[in-house]
Amino acid sequence: MDVLFTGGSICICRLVEPADQTSLIRAFQEVALEQEWEIGTELSEPNRSSLYFAAYCAGQLAGGIEIRKPDSTGFLPVYSTWPEISERAIDSPAHVVILAITRKFRNQPRLLWTLCTEVWRSCRLLGIKNLLMEVPVANYRVYCRFGWSLEIVGAERCHWGEMCLPCRIDIDVLEQSVLTKVEQAPSLRHITDQAYRQG
Repeated sequence: MDVLFTGGSICICRLVEPADQTSLIRAFQEVALEQEWEIGTELSEPNRSSLYFAAYCAGQLAGGIEIRKPDSTGFLPVYSTWPEISERAIDSPAHVVILAITRKFRNQPRLLWTLCTEVWRSCRLLGIKNLLMEVPVANYRVYCRFGWSLEIVGAERCHWGEMCLPCRIDIDVLEQSVLTKVEQAPSLRHITDQAYRQG
């Protein structure tokens, strides 16, 4: 695994070995079972087009994010439920297949912010300019309060057994939104310190 960031008890890594990726997928499956998500076989094994980011807290796997890049035909999983999105001119997109934190480490904003900041930083370095993600309707306003700039790009539909909104996150717009959030809440200054560090 590639260690991207460490701070206090939190460590964020990009997982490159199949065994490490499989461990994260198992954690995703546990969260899906707990939340009663109808995932079918979508989270069954590592995908070659995916980037896997894991968050560790005090050495324990706390959760992570899977980012799927388009395959050779330009397909992304989100197009299965919202095929019309594939017709939109979205520059350099990728799909947030899942963002999940295990129950033990939930309700720790710093952990979530640290994970997401490292993912956004990596997206910029990898040339990913837009992220597409299914956002449960019940969580949409919560994510917006976090400072995430979510643009709704399709109609409300069922995904994994719950009603979701397909959303786009422009990495550049997100950056400005987060900077504004930090200005309003200086306690979040660690986000910009992490995002704009050298190296």
